[in-house]
Amino acid sequence: MYALQLFTLVLKKQLSFSNLFLLISASIACSLITSCKIQKQIPEGEFLLTKVDIQTEGKEVDNEQINTIIKQSPNRKAARLIRLNLRTYFFINKGKESWLKKTIKKTSIPEPPVLLDNTLTEKSTKQIGIYLQKKGFFNSSVSDTTTYDLKKSTAQVTYRIREKQSYKIKDISFSCHPNILQVLKSATKNGKTLLKKGSQYDVEIFEKERVRLTKEFKNRGYYAFSKEYISFEMDSSLKGNLINVKLSIRNPVVKITTETGKDTLIEQEHQVYYIRNVYVNTNFQNTASPQNSPLTLHHDNIHFVNAGELQFKPSIFIEAIFIKPNSIYNANNITYTQS
Repeated sequence: MYALQLFTLVLKKQLSFSNLFLLISASIACSLITSCKIQKQIPEGEFLLTKVDIQTEGKEVDNEQINTIIKQSPNRKAARLIRLNLRTYFFINKGKESWLKKTIKKTSIPEPPVLLDNTLTEKSTKQIGIYLQKKGFFNSSVSDTTTYDLKKSTAQVTYRIREKQSYKIKDISFSCHPNILQVLKSATKNGKTLLKKGSQYDVEIFEKERVRLTKEFKNRGYYAFSKEYISFEMDSSLKGNLINVKLSIRNPVVKITTETGKDTLIEQEHQVYYIRNVYVNTNFQNTASPQNSPLTLHHDNIHFVNAGELQFKPSIFIEAIFIKPNSIYNANNITYTQS
């Protein structure tokens, strides 16, 4: 990685081949000179983080994903041997300024020391625990241990994950108003749903299913539908690390004013919306409302406003318009027309 960074600079003409050789020689020399003195560069009372280890008691947890959660990682090593980026950082920040040091400072090569931060270690442990819960490892736990080398001013952190079997989906049921039950069943049958019986519990999949169902409803006329109407209830009291899932869709609640002038909240059914009129503004900069725009042309039940500036036949536009008057609202048709 270190060599790749250097050659990238050469390709960008920020560094000549002769200076490249000089830089590599200086870095290696710097590494050899400071190999026994790196601890002297670490502030008193601080510790250089040299290793992060993940130990998992199980095979289901994805350690690569856990790595992305951890807040601190040690400085990189060149060829897994020497932390040249770190040593280069110490080299350019020590002694007199030179052309070489100025050149290196302008690159991404120098890497400041990663000093142990116990607060970040604690946060990492908590985030790993949250991740395990979201992935269905409900009975799992995580802990961390920090090992210090006082002579070298270094520290190593080990995260231990006590993995228990993940929970799987056993059954899925629905709870919603009868008027939309058929729509919900149609939107989840024939393998459309992302929630599969026997699959591992995963919060991310549940959220994706909420988004997918929202699109399904909007494509079936439910213009005002949103994912906030969808919720899931889990029953994990079953034996064998299984859960039952109940998918619920609540009705919208609106505020109305009664005859006595009092505001109150009532529950309504989800409504199917229809397209009444379709207006095509041929002069987008004209801010007049469609109804009041001058020279409106009517063609196949579509209204072309500001038609005096129309440069093409209306039929050409109509071929690209998927929104039709008196049709059920469909979000996809809006997208197709706009694209």
